[in-house]
Amino acid sequence: PTPLRFMLMRYQDEARSGLLRMQRSIRGLVYKEEVKFRRQYNIPDWYWLPNHARMTPGLEKKLNKYGLLYDDYAWPDRLVTGPDKSIKYAFEQISPEVREMRQRRVDRASDLKWKHVELPESMWNHQGRPFDPKLMYLTPIMSKMKMEERINRDLVYKYE
Repeated sequence: PTPLRFMLMRYQDEARSGLLRMQRSIRGLVYKEEVKFRRQYNIPDWYWLPNHARMTPGLEKKLNKYGLLYDDYAWPDRLVTGPDKSIKYAFEQISPEVREMRQRRVDRASDLKWKHVELPESMWNHQGRPFDPKLMYLTPIMSKMKMEERINRDLVYKYE
């Protein structure tokens, strides 16, 4: 390659490596932020939290604006009809009262979203704090199922 082309290639490589470094640092920041939230709300380490619902201050504010709990957001209804049957099983495990309250919260949030309205701050935490582990109704069930799945997978690999 010509000296100009060589200089351009080196510049692209440096930019690419800089981007990768930035992505790694952001990933580390997200993890540190989640660890901070887990400690703040006393969420057990064995709770498995889905990747699309990482705990952040912005998520807590968003959930409060629409009156939702963490599990309402982390385990949406569309996942029940998906390929993963464990979520459908977890939904069957919760009581009808909890399922009814969840449906009401989700319907209210959907209505508020369509009307471009948010709950006033006086109503925030009315249902309880969104990340409170005592109010998580699906996360413990899903976490236990994931642990059992890992144990079963390890046993299969061990005795094959």
